[in-house]
Amino acid sequence: MMLLAIPGDNTYSNYQEATRSFWRQTVLPLVNRTAKALSTWLSPAWGAPLELRPDLDAIEALSPEREALWTRIDKATFLTPNEKRSAVGYGPLDEDPAQKFNPHHDERGRFTFGPNPDAAQPAQARRRAGRGEGTPAQQARAAVAAARARESTRRLQELEPTWQPPQSFRNNPPGIEGRIAEQEAIAKAAEARLAEILQNAIPDTNPSWGFNRLRKELNDQGYIFKEPTDSPGFLYVNPRTGEEVRIMERPSSGPSRIEPLQKFYNDFYYRYRPRDDQRWGGPITIPNK
Repeated sequence: MMLLAIPGDNTYSNYQEATRSFWRQTVLPLVNRTAKALSTWLSPAWGAPLELRPDLDAIEALSPEREALWTRIDKATFLTPNEKRSAVGYGPLDEDPAQKFNPHHDERGRFTFGPNPDAAQPAQARRRAGRGEGTPAQQARAAVAAARARESTRRLQELEPTWQPPQSFRNNPPGIEGRIAEQEAIAKAAEARLAEILQNAIPDTNPSWGFNRLRKELNDQGYIFKEPTDSPGFLYVNPRTGEEVRIMERPSSGPSRIEPLQKFYNDFYYRYRPRDDQRWGGPITIPNK
């Protein structure tokens, strides 16, 4: 077959059939599974049940199936236009065209020779502006961007509670694309600041761990308590790797203009260095948990 480069009955008809089979039996099951998982993940951020589905009308390989379905439905004269639309996956029209308002009839159905200016005109379909604007794809992107911004901000504010996104991020163009850009910018800024704070973090640790959990994990990694530090705190050493960690209490006074605020956000902070012949990394606050 042409799709698999197998010699033999590799006609164009067989190629079309193989392509449709590939989409139906391989691609779409994976897409539907992924869409279902994303729907479950995004629903809390969306604030309502969310269902993501692939747009089968956009798949060129399935167009013969779609055209055959439309032809069969169109020939079903016993169905109303809205029933036909429902059968092919489209929503109903605001008004059934079979009962559509005739501007040349008055309110009592009497024929006139021109439009009745006093009669109600049919409502035109329009997209409402506001929070619900945008295509389904744009709305899904907006939900993902908002969820990412919230999570990135939450993780950063555990270590830097005073952080706020710059006001310049609010100056995006109006509309859903502007909101998407704003949320994506907030997420990137929060992630960049978090990466900056954690550049001297202890490897294989979680910045969300509190004091007791961090000490337990250090013990599991092979660190041992060596001695108290001059300032109130503890020095831990990994004899196997030579790594060192100082867990310090928050200073009783300060901060001065040159002191890192990471030392003051919570009750404890730590410093890490890979070996005793290297400089200590910057302080990283330990969440109060």
